[in-house]
Amino acid sequence: MSVPIDLQDRVIALGDEHLYKFKPLPNWGMITEAFYHEDNYYEPIDYSKLASIIPANFMARVKLLLDNGIEPIGYIIRHDPEKEKKEEPKRNIPLGKIALAISAVILAPIVLVVSFAVVMMLAMPLLALAVLVITGGMVDPELIAVLPDGSWISLGEYYA
Repeated sequence: MSVPIDLQDRVIALGDEHLYKFKPLPNWGMITEAFYHEDNYYEPIDYSKLASIIPANFMARVKLLLDNGIEPIGYIIRHDPEKEKKEEPKRNIPLGKIALAISAVILAPIVLVVSFAVVMMLAMPLLALAVLVITGGMVDPELIAVLPDGSWISLGEYYA
């Protein structure tokens, strides 16, 4: 007696065969409007617009599903929400502060060049480590396919 294979399991196995890391996600069915959940923004994307949003080499993952008879009912892009831009209030600046700013502009290039040279010699290893830590924490957009049974499967993250 054979056990029926869940559609998500079938897609994950298909991805494994082609060295793609597909992963199951909560089964929320197809969404019609974008929403926020746990610091992420989920946005439904029409298939006709997909090729203009994700890189061409990433479309191979979508094509893999279609070529194997798995036609998702929709696609979703998960990404970090954009931060709201706030305008700073306008301020009146006293004349004394303007004079101080002008003198700082004159001295700044000299101080900047000397400081930059010293800092770069001493802190280059720490700077490289900081860049790795910061960029490692960033989340790339993720393409999610909504399978015919309503389950979600991540097709992976791609560089925007």
